[in-house]
Amino acid sequence: MVEICDSDIFMAIPCLAVLRGLINEEEIGICKRFLPSMFKEGDENFKKSLELKGEYLKLKTKVCGSAEFIIRTNSNSGSA
Repeated sequence: MVEICDSDIFMAIPCLAVLRGLINEEEIGICKRFLPSMFKEGDENFKKSLELKGEYLKLKTKVCGSAEFIIRTNSNSGSA
């Protein structure tokens, strides 16, 4: 259960959104709204975002080769 005083959730959710934006171009809008410096060349956040994306791509290649990650949702049927 999330407590009202649990401030960590207010940092965790935006951080997850930024990470998701690094790997999914469709999610980039939320990053541009809440962390626009992530897209300004020369800014420290821009450098960190490139570093994170590079690390993600290296890990993905190491684990999956050149295969893309596929996330499937089965919302049309009741089974998982």
